[in-house]
Amino acid sequence: MTIRSTSSIFCLSIIAIVSFFASRSGAQQQPNGLKITEHSHDLLSITSRDYWVAFPENYSGDGGKQYIMLYVSSVDSTTAYIEVNGQIDTLAVVPGQPVVYNVPLIWEMTTSDTVENKALHVWSNDAALFVDFNSHIDYTSDASYVIPNIGWGLSYIVAAYESFNDSNYSHYYDMPSEFVIIADQDSTSVMITPATDLRSTRGDSSLVYKAGMPFTIQMGRGQAVQYKAVKITNTSPFDVTGTTIFASKHVGVVGATECANIPANYPYCDFICEMIPPIRTWGKTYYTAPLYGRVGGDTYLAIGTMANQKIIRTDANGTGVFAKLANPHDHYWQHDIATPSSWTSNAPFLLVQYSNSSTWPAGINGNYDPFMMAVNSIDHFSTPVIFNVLHNSLDQLPYFWHADIVARSGLPVYIDGTLLTSDPIYDDNSYAVYQLDSLEPRQYSVASDSGVSVSVYGDGFDEAVGYSGMIGVSTTESMDIAAPKLTVTPSSATKTTVSASDISYANMSGLSHFEIDKISNMRLDQDKSFVEGNGSETGNFDLVVADPTKPAHATVRVVDMAGNYTTVVKDYDPSAASVAAGMSATPVSVAPNPASSNFNFKYSLEADNHVSLDLFDLLGNRVLSLVNGNQSVGAHSVSADTHLLPIGDYFYRLEIGSVVQSGREVVSR
Repeated sequence: MTIRSTSSIFCLSIIAIVSFFASRSGAQQQPNGLKITEHSHDLLSITSRDYWVAFPENYSGDGGKQYIMLYVSSVDSTTAYIEVNGQIDTLAVVPGQPVVYNVPLIWEMTTSDTVENKALHVWSNDAALFVDFNSHIDYTSDASYVIPNIGWGLSYIVAAYESFNDSNYSHYYDMPSEFVIIADQDSTSVMITPATDLRSTRGDSSLVYKAGMPFTIQMGRGQAVQYKAVKITNTSPFDVTGTTIFASKHVGVVGATECANIPANYPYCDFICEMIPPIRTWGKTYYTAPLYGRVGGDTYLAIGTMANQKIIRTDANGTGVFAKLANPHDHYWQHDIATPSSWTSNAPFLLVQYSNSSTWPAGINGNYDPFMMAVNSIDHFSTPVIFNVLHNSLDQLPYFWHADIVARSGLPVYIDGTLLTSDPIYDDNSYAVYQLDSLEPRQYSVASDSGVSVSVYGDGFDEAVGYSGMIGVSTTESMDIAAPKLTVTPSSATKTTVSASDISYANMSGLSHFEIDKISNMRLDQDKSFVEGNGSETGNFDLVVADPTKPAHATVRVVDMAGNYTTVVKDYDPSAASVAAGMSATPVSVAPNPASSNFNFKYSLEADNHVSLDLFDLLGNRVLSLVNGNQSVGAHSVSADTHLLPIGDYFYRLEIGSVVQSGREVVSR
């Protein structure tokens, strides 16, 4: 039997790091201004500086004035950069106030089955952003929260609504159900299995992709592609809802319908769109509120993940089965739910809420119309939730804005730091649902100790828009509750290298991103090969002091795909810089012995410290625990007989205090 190492981080400069931490064993504050804290599924909101989005086609047959507005806000003063196909614009963002960017209409997706350079990139170099968009034509509008690329995934089920369907007009109007896919990485392969026949405008308008027949496309960074259902010819749904998307690298997806009657045959139709959460983020429990001022209830869509999945709905009238889904990824609609509700299932599912047409249910026109918005599960409740209430165009009648808030029952809720004193409209002693009205267009912050979820919507005459205040980005079904492990190496007095690891085998999640919380007189230089949201096992960045003559500070969160994170705080004191500069590093020897059946490790400690050394299989199960306890300064050697282990791949994890070294091993005979 032999064991060979395939770890790319097999020998690290650990002894210097160990001595760096060992003198403060058990304390959080470390020498030279370093502090590391691990968090498991913390409720602190995960924010982003990097967004990509593309805009599905809105209905334009009535010739109304069209605009696509991008809304960008932050809690800090910053500059936002906006790039489409190499053209870069800048926005000066002031705290608390969404800044509007008028997207040139040539960037709207109007084709089907044509990969185009129409993905819009929004980012800031020094502050978290919050981004929404509104696509508007008179009497047909909808908005969407833009999910940052750290919240994207590899697998999606499309949610949209059926093409415009009216027995009097369906053969004359062409307002299809549609979806858009966005790529932020080159060499992205995407396999699509359509739920309905799709058209192509690429050379041959008669070309279609048949329902149920998968096909594959290739995309690159900054590209987007739209697919439309074929033109409606009868009263069948012609609905892209249920289309499956599987990508080789993470992508973003927007579901839409150019102009939908909801339910079908109830005027008046309206453009609907929403950025769809990937399957990895779907939850098992949701809470919803009926939309303000509606008569006859709202429409809900549930999409499942397993065969024979039951979705249960509970309201003040009792508990019942909302849907039983026979096959994985089946979906179910209901158009008349008018009560606050909780929704549960034994497996993850997606829940989407729709505003019905203004004439529903009695055929009388009203001050709203269709929109769609994804509902956040309780797995993604966070605090604070920062959301934007959107500004209208100057020539458009103002919307009447509302927000629905869900929070843990009995806990106080704060709006912009002020206690919310209104009573909930629903409270099942687990969670409470609140409804706010007459909101002004600006940025809001909602906070509660156990987290919150927010839905936002605005109503006007014969039109309405709705969107999630924030969509969660973590992988809900991951069993990973371990925060990323960090090794911190002071390369010089003014430069500190942070190496992160989060093993992404089964039941693990991998790294998501590095998030700057606070930073001054310091910059974060991220490894350019690290792709945010990809679930990489390792990643690193440097914290570099800009002006060595002045104090500096950085607080950075290293976040994994399951929502765990580790915070590293670095403070720089120019008067102590000479001490840090004098530190030296000596590599530790960690080597398996290929000449015997033993698993051999050698390492040295420059101070007493707690040490653990474990061997795991690829399912994340610990198969050997070699060390777990305090050890004294000096050289150490650990051996273990592995001849009883099955042949295959394993990985080890060596932890010395707050320092971790991990690698992959192969057991063979």
